[in-house]
Amino acid sequence: MTQSPICRVDSEGSCMPPRWRHGFGQSDDDYDRVGRSLMNRSTLSIYALWCFIIGGNFFLPFWVYPLPCATHFPPAALLTPIPVFALFAWVAPRAPFFVPPLAKLINERFGANTYEAYMVRLKPVLMFGVSDLLGGLVLLWHCGSAVGWPMLMFSVGTAFLIAHCIMRFRQVPGV
Repeated sequence: MTQSPICRVDSEGSCMPPRWRHGFGQSDDDYDRVGRSLMNRSTLSIYALWCFIIGGNFFLPFWVYPLPCATHFPPAALLTPIPVFALFAWVAPRAPFFVPPLAKLINERFGANTYEAYMVRLKPVLMFGVSDLLGGLVLLWHCGSAVGWPMLMFSVGTAFLIAHCIMRFRQVPGV
């Protein structure tokens, strides 16, 4: 039986794609030699990115001092991200964080569709939506009022979540 990062050829000569749980195109032999690990490099990097993005929003009031809590935005500016992100999600031909030159570089090094599989598992649009909603809650606690920056964070977070749902509904590649 021949092994490659792109496909596994069985005894009958048919090509079977590797299982995605290996991460970064590892072969079945590498997976069996290392053992059944719940935490491979790609999963660890996904957890680290989610924690970094969400953690950054939790510490936002402590980084920006004094925080301009009393900044007032016009209502149109607060609600603008929702229809703009929704319209983009409705017409987007592919996931917004898909970068073709980077995908080509990673796929050449780690195997076919590695970048695409990683981005589908990362869910960056969902990640930014959740982090902005949580960041809005932290700013609401810090400012004591939903006026200004907390409302803008809630609006952007809601826009990201709506965009994610629309792209999932449309079955956009890479979401």
